[in-house]
Amino acid sequence: MWSAADLGGLALSETNSIPTLSPAPAARVDGFDLWDMWPIERADGTLPRFNGAAFWMILTAPAAADPDSRHAIARIRLASEHDGRWTVHQPVFPDGFTPGDREWSGSAVLDEAKGELTVYFTAAGRRGSSVATLEQRLFEARCRFSEADGAVILSDWSRPVESVEADGKDYMIANQITGVGGEILGFRDPGFFRDPASGRSFLFLTGSCAKSPSRWTGVIGVAEAIGAEGSGWRLLPPVLSAAGFNNELERPHMRVVDGRYYLFWSTQRKVFAARADSDHSGSYPAAIK
Repeated sequence: MWSAADLGGLALSETNSIPTLSPAPAARVDGFDLWDMWPIERADGTLPRFNGAAFWMILTAPAAADPDSRHAIARIRLASEHDGRWTVHQPVFPDGFTPGDREWSGSAVLDEAKGELTVYFTAAGRRGSSVATLEQRLFEARCRFSEADGAVILSDWSRPVESVEADGKDYMIANQITGVGGEILGFRDPGFFRDPASGRSFLFLTGSCAKSPSRWTGVIGVAEAIGAEGSGWRLLPPVLSAAGFNNELERPHMRVVDGRYYLFWSTQRKVFAARADSDHSGSYPAAIK
């Protein structure tokens, strides 16, 4: 359980605050708004480089006067970093490929031996719908991955498969038509993790508690791979709950450092139930063991 008591002693300082960038970076790149991003990584969490370049995925939308409008038209694009310089490339998925009417965050795992990339992502809304809803579903798709001269080619895509579904018991089904910002339900942000100790694979996710009467229902959920990788996932109970306290534990991801397991997530001050000086926007960690 994550509660107000856990933040009671938190005070902002130079050691836990990101400094203001100077000079300030451009707000937009090539006419796009850019936000959530994640690396193309190996199953063990290490970062492959190709002639010095690392490849990432990033949520994008054409720049607009209302920045919140980006969520209704978001697409995942490739990006690359080389010697500290960033370049935004083509969309990850072919036009009309995904089952949602836009794409939200996920993770990407590269099997270099097979030349195969698996992309886990959130399908928001429904393709062909006349209204952009707040429905969220978790999908995955595989493709051939090749790189040459700083460019990535993604080809021979498999059909997107729904990784796991909200059960309505531990996790609320995120199928709202509309909602108030900061209070929408969640079933999104699949983050892949392979446990180095057991070899078992997991998907961590942003969810909403089905057992709480509160308006603030945030949980971090998890699903475990069934049998051989790629044969499906089994939804498990949430690993962390902020029900009654916080509504969005977003972009969860697990890392192992010196034998200790750390679960990270992000949240914003506006989605806490109580407005207090200790309620800060930021990235939060929990040490598992």
